[in-house]
Amino acid sequence: MIDKMYIIGSIAAKDIQDALKNRFVIYQIIAVSVILLSIRGLGLILEPPTTQIVIFDPGGSTFSSMVEDSPDLRVIQAESLVDLQGVISNMGFGLGAELGIEIPPGFDAQLESMDQPELQGYVSWANRNKAVAIKDEIESALQELTGKPILINLEGNIITPPGDIGLLVGIVTMFAVTIILTIGIILVPSLMLEEKQNRTLDALLVSPASIGQVVAGKALAGTFYILVTTLIVYLIYWSGVYSWGITGLFVIGAVLFAVSVGLIFGVVFDRPQEMTGWLSLVMVLVSGTIFVELINLDLPPFLEQILPWLPPVALAKIFWASFSSQVDYQQVWASFAVVVIISGLLFGFIIWRIRQLDR
Repeated sequence: MIDKMYIIGSIAAKDIQDALKNRFVIYQIIAVSVILLSIRGLGLILEPPTTQIVIFDPGGSTFSSMVEDSPDLRVIQAESLVDLQGVISNMGFGLGAELGIEIPPGFDAQLESMDQPELQGYVSWANRNKAVAIKDEIESALQELTGKPILINLEGNIITPPGDIGLLVGIVTMFAVTIILTIGIILVPSLMLEEKQNRTLDALLVSPASIGQVVAGKALAGTFYILVTTLIVYLIYWSGVYSWGITGLFVIGAVLFAVSVGLIFGVVFDRPQEMTGWLSLVMVLVSGTIFVELINLDLPPFLEQILPWLPPVALAKIFWASFSSQVDYQQVWASFAVVVIISGLLFGFIIWRIRQLDR
């Protein structure tokens, strides 16, 4: 057993080193960093010269009008407290205000009669570590505006994103999940085809290594680079993660599905020309199904029922659930079960195919 593990580990180590020479891996790692950092960086590039806040003012106070006229603040009026929280919750993933303020009815009278009137403030979970700094900045701006200290209460008002995927964060989700899956789906068969074309596979098979151990080594190398890509994604958005347990489910599911699909291509095809078209179709389906799901495109009823249970969509739902406290855990486990079952069926075919090749 130890000898078999050593052989698999040696093959995987060789493939990990060889993959660094493969431009696809380098380009893919650069791509995931550039795409996700550019989405997040839009907030810095397009940041207005004034501080942006969201206000919900059901009483139509003159204080709200005063804040809107401030040269230091840029105000977005929310139609409801739910709308305000929705805008704030997605901060940390793109453009938007960092602080929301709820102005209670009769606040103008409080401003006149109280030494330190209080407002309810809302900050996103992703910005929880700098919530005090954001609060202090806005309190200073309001004191300069009104001539009176105003307390912004953030106690219990740290907001996580909703359970449903919105458009902006849906785009982040689509890119992140697609790029993570792409590494395994494309890299694993590429490593196997390279062995076949260079005829090094024949040399491996006359060594103590079996075809099963060769395939396991390729799978392990693919797993390594999937984990590297996933690490980059979560390093960029780590502050927004609410549940690292759900993150673990996503990582396991992504590895199982991407490696199983990659191995299917690796054991079935012998030439890149045969594989390219099918591989392109799979990648279109991966990104396309996630995109269709997030924009709620009108589809025939049977497709609407099938779509949530496709592995890429299920993985996207798990990925997004890791950023929210409003999670249906039953749905998360159901999505994870779908990924595991389908990946298991694919691995079953791979094992059968390997046994055929061993004869």
